[in-house]
Amino acid sequence: MQEEGTTDWKRVNEPDALLTACEWVVPNLKGLRKYKFRVKAVNEAGESEPSDRTGEIIATDIQEVPEVYIDMKAQDCLVCKADSLVKIPVVIKGHPTPKSSLEFDGKAKKAIKLETAENSSVIIIPECRRSHSGKYSITAKNKAAQKTASCRVKVMVPDLISEQQYFFCIRAENHFGIGAPMETIQRTTAKDPVGSSPGDNPGVPQGGLQHPEWSPSHPATTRGLTCGSLFQCQMPGSSPGGNPGVPQEEMTLGPLSIILKEFMEVEEGTDVSIVAKIKGAPFPTLMWFKAPPLKPDNKEPVIYDTRVNKLVVDDTRTLVIPQSRRSDTALYTITAVNNLGTASEEMRLNVLGPPGPPVGPIKFDSVSADPMALS
Repeated sequence: MQEEGTTDWKRVNEPDALLTACEWVVPNLKGLRKYKFRVKAVNEAGESEPSDRTGEIIATDIQEVPEVYIDMKAQDCLVCKADSLVKIPVVIKGHPTPKSSLEFDGKAKKAIKLETAENSSVIIIPECRRSHSGKYSITAKNKAAQKTASCRVKVMVPDLISEQQYFFCIRAENHFGIGAPMETIQRTTAKDPVGSSPGDNPGVPQGGLQHPEWSPSHPATTRGLTCGSLFQCQMPGSSPGGNPGVPQEEMTLGPLSIILKEFMEVEEGTDVSIVAKIKGAPFPTLMWFKAPPLKPDNKEPVIYDTRVNKLVVDDTRTLVIPQSRRSDTALYTITAVNNLGTASEEMRLNVLGPPGPPVGPIKFDSVSADPMALS
C-alpha cells in the first residue's frame, strides 16, 4: 500500500503469511488518510509483477446499525419459579461494537446484572423474586444508531398467599394434547378453602350449579371432543357457592400445516430470514434441520450461536442467518410435531459468492492418450 504524501510501497501482510482469500482487512490505517493499493500473486515459482494500483481510497470507519436478538425462549415471555437463577442471553451486532444498557420497569432495582461481551450480553437475575416480574429492555447503541429489544419475565410462587390477588395462566388438555396457554382477565383473591362459605359469593345459586349451556368436565381430561370443532372452557369457583370462571377464548383442534417458500437465492453477506407460518392445535413443537444440497437425507439439527438464531412471533417461526456465507447453502427443513401427527416442509437456500480454494484429493478415473477423467 502507498499512503498519500509518500512514494514508498509497504507490504500489508507478513512475507510468510500469504493470503488465500480474495479480500483482506488492512490494519492500522489512519482515519481520513488516502491510500493506494496493489496486489502480487505468489506461487512456488515466485512472485508476479504488481497489479495496477487502485485509485485513492479514504480510510473511514464503517458503521453498521446495531441489531439485537433476545434468546427465543424469552422472546415473548419467560415464566420462572421464585428463587431460581435466570439468564437471558442477548446477541448484539454492529460496528463499531455497540454499548449495551438495561432498563427494567418492575419494582426490583437491585440484584439484576448485565454481563456484556463483544457480540453478546446476558441478563442475570441471581435469585428472582416476584418483584423481578416485569419488562426488561436492552438497548445497543453505537455511532450509527441504537436498537432496543424487550422481553417480559413472570416469576411464579410455589404457594399462594392468603388475601393476595393473582392472575392465572390456564391450558386446556384432552387426549389430543395440551392447548395454547391463555391468561385470566380478572384478578382472583386467594382464600383459605376451609374458611370459605356460600355467603362469600352472594347471589350465586348454591351447590355450584352450572349454566344450562355448559357441561362439567373432568378436572384434568375432557374426552369426546371433535377435531376441527370449536369449544369454550370455564372453571368453577373453589367454594361451595363459587362462580363459574369467565369463559375463555374459543379453541380449535385442527391438523398441522406449514407454509414455507421452496427456494431462496441471495448474495454472500446478505441477511437471510427463512419464515415459516405454522398452523395446528394443540400448537406443535418445532425444530429446524439443515442438510447438504446433494445429500438431502443427511439432516442435522441447526445449531444456534451468536450468528444463527431463530425468532418466534405469534404463529410464525423465522430462522435468522445474518451476513450469510457460502457455507450456509443447504436444504433447510422445519418439522412440527404434536399429538395429532407430524408435518415437515423444506426450502433450498443458495448463497452466491466468489469461489473458495479447491479441496482435494483428486481422483484420476481414467487416463488415455487424449482425454483424462477426474473427480
